[in-house]
Amino acid sequence: MLRLFMKAKLKETSDLATSVAGKFSALAKTHVDTQMPGYTHMQKAMPTKVGVWLESFAHALLDANKVIQGTSTMIDQNPLGSAAGFGINHLVLDRQKTTDLLGLGKTQENVMYCGFSRGYFEMAVLQALNLPMTIAARFATDMMMFTQQETSFFALPDHFVTGSSIMPQKKNYDLFEIMRANGKVYQGHQAQVTGIISGLGSGYHRDLQITKEALVNGVSLCHQTLALLDALVPELIVNKANLEAAMTKELFVTDEVYKRVAGGAAFREAYLQVKAEFFKK
Repeated sequence: MLRLFMKAKLKETSDLATSVAGKFSALAKTHVDTQMPGYTHMQKAMPTKVGVWLESFAHALLDANKVIQGTSTMIDQNPLGSAAGFGINHLVLDRQKTTDLLGLGKTQENVMYCGFSRGYFEMAVLQALNLPMTIAARFATDMMMFTQQETSFFALPDHFVTGSSIMPQKKNYDLFEIMRANGKVYQGHQAQVTGIISGLGSGYHRDLQITKEALVNGVSLCHQTLALLDALVPELIVNKANLEAAMTKELFVTDEVYKRVAGGAAFREAYLQVKAEFFKK
């Protein structure tokens, strides 16, 4: 039954997301005081710490896990005995017995909702798993920027990178390119299910058969992505010397504004003064 598949896969994904979050946190604790540039608009903005950066992904995954676990509770319902979605007359069915035997949390009481929830629950599962996929894609984008030669803030052991077919000096972090692209592939699976069910009436429609492939592929892709993060995060190499060298003066300009505001200046006045002084140099 598809409900059992979704329940099992949500549990696996939740456990894996918890593991990845724990590994982000563990690495963050070893770099609490390691400075790094913070970026907005792909430009240097203000100083931050490697620990803060890593911990942000841990917190995001833990929040995503709340949605995954809530979705698991939502779909943990037994539709058996609803037949075509209108129940069965003349037969007394012990629907609770099949609920207990299957280990599901409850019996769906409204027989029409049993049919309505087909496709609807698949959509909910893919929506929940889109959160860790989005987190992974955003981490991948950061890593593509932070592993290029111009920054080289971070690195991975050679078994995570690939070479070039023509350029012998290359070490390509293309696992992050694939991870970033897979975020879009996943959204395609999610959009397929959402698109199929959005125009349907409340009863059964054979369109719902088409949602199964997208569900299975999406769940599998999310699991593979989190498994890769689970393996690579503990092996992330932090290049402290490169990070220290990147802590250039423009990162501290905003601190000067706050210092003057703390001394009694109006923010706009302090902002304009510091801006003029910085660009005059």
